[in-house]
This record gives sequence, structure tokens and C-alpha cells, in this order.
Amino acid sequence: LIPIEEPVTNLFSLSASGTLSSNGTPYPYRYAGFNFGYADSPKSIADGLFGGTESSSRDIKAVYAPDVSSIGNNAFAYSNLEDALFGSLDNIGNEAFRKVPLHELEGTRFVNSVTIGNGAFRESGIAYLDIPSGATIGTDLFRDDKSLYRVSISTEKIPERTFYGCTKLEDA
Repeated sequence: LIPIEEPVTNLFSLSASGTLSSNGTPYPYRYAGFNFGYADSPKSIADGLFGGTESSSRDIKAVYAPDVSSIGNNAFAYSNLEDALFGSLDNIGNEAFRKVPLHELEGTRFVNSVTIGNGAFRESGIAYLDIPSGATIGTDLFRDDKSLYRVSISTEKIPERTFYGCTKLEDA
């Protein structure tokens, strides 16, 4: 992780509500990661901010954002994110971590009523995850995650295709 000790206003804008978004300037790919642990740290990550496409992935490797509680749709999809630490998450958008090699969200907590969108970890590298009992989860949550071997899910209703294609899953 390459720490960024001050707000990176040339790359991002931080709204009054705390949403981090692009200011229109693409972030330089030479950065391996971002450290948003400063006074004006973001509270949420905008839709698609660090995401790429299947044919064009982003080279971000690590994010440290301890005050973030909401991650937008496709925020990191198709990126090369391997290490991330967020605060207490109450929302993870649709396909937020799709096809990301991230293995765990160690140190990141979920509020009991977290909403986790459709395909949030689809085709990702997540190996294990604990989801609280009050969570609302979307369809295809872990679909085709070939690394997932353990998940703790305490909800009564598990949506369609939640574990479809999870060939290493041993314990749910």
C-alpha cells in the first residue's frame, strides 16, 4: 500500500455527504493503492470509481478506508484489488467486487442490517465471509467464486444462485 497522507483532490472529489467520486481525471495507474485514513476521509465509494471492465481491469491493489460504510455498484469490479480494509459496512452495491482477487475483508465489519447487492462477490477471490443475521443479500452473491470454501450466513432466506459454481465450498 502506498500511503497517501493528504486528500488527493487532483484525483477525487469528496462531497459534503462524504461520497468519494472521480473529478474526471483518471487516477494514475502507477499507484498500487490508496490510504484514505486522513481527516476528510470518505464515507462512501461512488459507483464504478475503481472498477474496470472484463477487457480492461484497473491496477489498484489495496485500499485502506476505515471510515467508509457504503460501497457503490461496480466500485471495484474487474480491478486487481488484493487487500482492503473498510469501516463498518452497511451497504455493498451490486457487483461491487466482481472478479476481484481479494481473498478476505479482514478487519472489516458489517452492521447487522447490511445490504449486499446482487453478485457483489461474483467470480471474486473471497475465500470466507461472515454475514450477519439481519443482512439482506441479493442473488448470485458468490456465483462462480472458485475460492470460496467457508461462509457463515445466518439469514433464513438464501436467494437464487447464491453459491452456484462455488466448487470449493465446504461449509455454509
